Amino acid sequence: MQLQKDLCQRFCPHFKPSKKDELACLGFLVIKRLLERGVKIPIEQPAMQTPPGIKEELMITLCPACPFFQEDCDFVQRQENALPCGGFLLLKDLIHKKIIPIDIIREIR
Repeated sequence: MQLQKDLCQRFCPHFKPSKKDELACLGFLVIKRLLERGVKIPIEQPAMQTPPGIKEELMITLCPACPFFQEDCDFVQRQENALPCGGFLLLKDLIHKKIIPIDIIREIR
């Protein structure tokens, strides 16, 4: 529950308190699994701007395995002004800052 408060409630534009018990997005689950493995992750406001290659590589690595990928993700469907989930934003920032490599996301998802 604390991770949900720290990550989802603060950073995710799609978070709905009434849906706490539904499936979590894969970005959230990857961060949770990294923390469970003892990886130190600073949960702070992620930078909005990172090199475009990181975003595309993370979309290829993370999004197709996410339970919301097929029909429920406006970001993946490239809807106008759609934002990614908070987990995606934090992972993108962690990769950009070289805190975690993208390979660990491939392994842990």
